[in-house]
Amino acid sequence: MKYVLLLCLFGVALSGRICLEKDWTLEWTFPDDQNINFKLILDQETLDLFGWVGIGFKFPDEGSGMDKADINNFILTDLPTDRYGDGDGLPEHDEDLGGDNNIHDPVWDAATLTYSWSRPVASGDIYDKEYIKDHEYKLLWAAGMMIGDTQMKHFSDDRAMEDIVLSDSFDEGCEEPGVLEV
Repeated sequence: MKYVLLLCLFGVALSGRICLEKDWTLEWTFPDDQNINFKLILDQETLDLFGWVGIGFKFPDEGSGMDKADINNFILTDLPTDRYGDGDGLPEHDEDLGGDNNIHDPVWDAATLTYSWSRPVASGDIYDKEYIKDHEYKLLWAAGMMIGDTQMKHFSDDRAMEDIVLSDSFDEGCEEPGVLEV
């Protein structure tokens, strides 16, 4: 039993997370030097009120807004798409801009309201960020409605930008500690 607890502690200790004001949790791990894994845990209210959510990353010197953001876009309960913010409008699919879809192994788990996916740390795509361990980023998040197949613009209360560090020890905004006590 102690061995299992130690494995749980080790796994939790090697992941970063941020709890966002919509009762979402974004977690990340670096399983190796080539990849970063993400997990976005939503709440039922998000599924009831919205039709899409987005999580994006920018470097700290790139200013505010969506311009130059590497965006993971989710039409709710569908798999995520790799997009780029070229201004403050609807982000374009990387593939439509001449880039690549660099979201790998996407999964939607309806039982836990969790999306998980992997991205290369350095994809070589000009529409993607390089995800450098222990570096600062601006995390953008947003949620909005759908009208049919059309993604509508979010309201100002349904988006924000947070400063984060993509480190194993980053843990912000969460009420419960990220490390289990033995």
